Amino acid sequence: MSFATDRQQIKEVLETVEQALATTDAALLPDCLDALAAARDLYRRVDAMEGARALDEVTDALRQTQAGAIPLAEAGPLCRAVLRQLLGGLPPAPSASRRRIVFLPVKAADWHTFHSLWRLLSEDEARFAVCVIPIPYAPRKEHGLGEWQCDRALFPPEVPTLDWRTADLADLRPDVIFIHDPYDGESFDHTVEPRFYTPVLKRYAKELVYIPPFLTERNIPLDMRNSPGILNADHVIVESEALRTRYEEFYPGGGAPQGKILALGTPMFDAARRKKRSDYTLPAEWQARIGGRKVVLYYNGTVAFWKNRDIYLDKVREVLATFRERKDVVLWWRENPMMEATFDSWKPDEPRRKEAEDAYRALRRQYVEAGWGIFDDSEDWERAVACTDACYGDFCSLTRFYLSTGKPVLQQELREVNRRYLSMWITKPEEFPESNAFYFLEGYRQMLCRFDYTAGTVTEKAEIPKELLSPRKDVIISYGCTYRLPDKTILVPYQHDTVLEFDHASKTFRPVLQLTNECHILNFVELCWAVPYKNYVYFLGHRCPFILRYDTETGEYSRLTQWFELLRPYLPELPTADLPDNYFLVSLNIQDNLLFLTSQLANIVLVMNLDTEEMTRETVGEPENRSWGIDFDGTYFWLTDWKTGALTRWRRETGETTTFRRYLEELPFIENDCPFGGPLCFDGRVHLYRSGFLHDVQVDPVTGELLADDDSDKLHFCLYRSLDRTKLLHIYTEDGQWKARIFRGSEAQPLPFSLEAFNEGMTLEPLEDERCHDERRLPLAAFLDRLGEGTVSGKVDAENYGGRAIYRWLTENGTGAAP
Repeated sequence: MSFATDRQQIKEVLETVEQALATTDAALLPDCLDALAAARDLYRRVDAMEGARALDEVTDALRQTQAGAIPLAEAGPLCRAVLRQLLGGLPPAPSASRRRIVFLPVKAADWHTFHSLWRLLSEDEARFAVCVIPIPYAPRKEHGLGEWQCDRALFPPEVPTLDWRTADLADLRPDVIFIHDPYDGESFDHTVEPRFYTPVLKRYAKELVYIPPFLTERNIPLDMRNSPGILNADHVIVESEALRTRYEEFYPGGGAPQGKILALGTPMFDAARRKKRSDYTLPAEWQARIGGRKVVLYYNGTVAFWKNRDIYLDKVREVLATFRERKDVVLWWRENPMMEATFDSWKPDEPRRKEAEDAYRALRRQYVEAGWGIFDDSEDWERAVACTDACYGDFCSLTRFYLSTGKPVLQQELREVNRRYLSMWITKPEEFPESNAFYFLEGYRQMLCRFDYTAGTVTEKAEIPKELLSPRKDVIISYGCTYRLPDKTILVPYQHDTVLEFDHASKTFRPVLQLTNECHILNFVELCWAVPYKNYVYFLGHRCPFILRYDTETGEYSRLTQWFELLRPYLPELPTADLPDNYFLVSLNIQDNLLFLTSQLANIVLVMNLDTEEMTRETVGEPENRSWGIDFDGTYFWLTDWKTGALTRWRRETGETTTFRRYLEELPFIENDCPFGGPLCFDGRVHLYRSGFLHDVQVDPVTGELLADDDSDKLHFCLYRSLDRTKLLHIYTEDGQWKARIFRGSEAQPLPFSLEAFNEGMTLEPLEDERCHDERRLPLAAFLDRLGEGTVSGKVDAENYGGRAIYRWLTENGTGAAP
């Protein structure tokens, strides 16, 4: 449409409404209100904001008339007078000197990304003409897209918006378009309407500017740093110089164009301080629960839950129990608005995730039904920040918003929960269980240990210093896989990027090598196994495109990468968020000089000759299979299938394979996703165990029939077999207590075992963070006590308010010049 067309439509609408009001027929009021809404949109399209505000006054008067508050005989003449005045001065053509700014928000909950900048630009009517067009989006479901929706009705009343169905970007001719959704159609949980994909927007705007709707500190997940919005935008505005450097480091092709990534701060910090408690009237039942008590916001993030599902549920139970017992504080529970969308995006063949999802929903439902606290599932996160006295929970964007208010924050810590769990990575397999002790790294406690399993005691401990652990807040296990040498132990990163060495004589750790993994969505290296052969130790991982090799004679590290080409035909274009949890390599087995590796990408086994370091690929089983675990019983290899849970017996010399499925019919917990950490061949049967779950399935290797399904209340943590296949270590829980035993054949020898052997003397020094309190240093109960005393405080982050900085950039540098 042209300006002339808009002006003519305004004239026609105003004349129609004025004539309708002249009839004094109240039945016409709904039609008048609809017509006025369309006229307001037209006024905004032509930058005539005074006319739009006049129509707002007319609309308010007619709504009161419709509600019976003002008689039509009184309101009608006044409204007609305003309309006649507007008809006498229709909007002139917009000034060429005013720059046209269009904001394209998606979810109303993310409007804080733009709000303070929008306000500053809207107030500067001499230089800027501003439009806000909320655009539609659809959530992703298991089998396609959900219902399309638009949040326009949810935007604050003071923010004028245009209808995306009638707003024409070609006619608006924007100088700058601001977006805060960078994914186009590539997000795992939603998509925006294709007409608003960034390549399309580039046709209409002189400058396309992306402002992230989240805060990421210095770590940028891979799917975010290479999203279409990053690549297609003329400028990306981030909150700090450190983050600008990270974006430029990871930009495709070796560096972003100069001036593309701008460290101007973020309007989100402005939003955190904009609202006060007095701005809100809370529901009566909430006010009754609060009384005169302090209110603590408890926040759950999607990433923390996704990465720590089982222990995370225990943490939530503990938190709810703590608050329910306290009479001096009330809990205001709020979760990430995308929590349900994250659940819905999980594939139906992921039962482990489904179990955790159902358990979380049950906890939430019980809390809501009990009615002793507040559960906030609204879109208005600003209300939660304004109406609470302190914040506790996962460190994420909302936490950083909260810090900028100056109110205290306590970061939720999962390591305390982990002290009830074990993550045992044995350092040198050939040492177990030939002696009465073995060395291992305990992952949750991040310490090297020597465990005497006859006495049930930990005789040596060396905790990794906190400054050598990953600084990421969502990382629990920085190091797991290790290998013990006579004078030192090598520790390779699991959710980190640095190799450590522990000197046995001085009892000290030192970093020796930093690694990068561009194929991991979070850049974790994630090495999981150590394979010694002759004078080399090979470290391999689920998600690494390289094998790290250590030379025990020279002390040198090197990377083997040629083998990765064998997986290329099965990989989608990297990097991507759509790879399975454990892509590339899943499991391994060693026979003589050959290393056998499975990949869940296909029905394949990679075979590495350790003498020559050459790798070959072999096809095993049915085409639809996806290889998972692998073990060798002396004659046959056994493989589990990730897709179906089927068990395949493979004789490599002849290529003969047999697939067993009968045992699956008797296992009610099997859905579509293989939940097994096995197979493990021992005592004439094949064990299919579920690490961290309640089943140890045992299958007859001749018939494939189910021999046993230990589905008692045991939590099976570890089944570890000696190299000579005669002994098996089993660590499990029973009646809530951790226990251990060693099998020699079918005979079991109980071992003294206690978690206290690992917890005693353990230090829980916090990672230093000046911005908020850390639960490892200040436990939740102590935080709540001090909150009541007024002795706990926060820290105002006054440096990163970005709305004014971005406004200044626009006014001082035109539409696109870098400052």
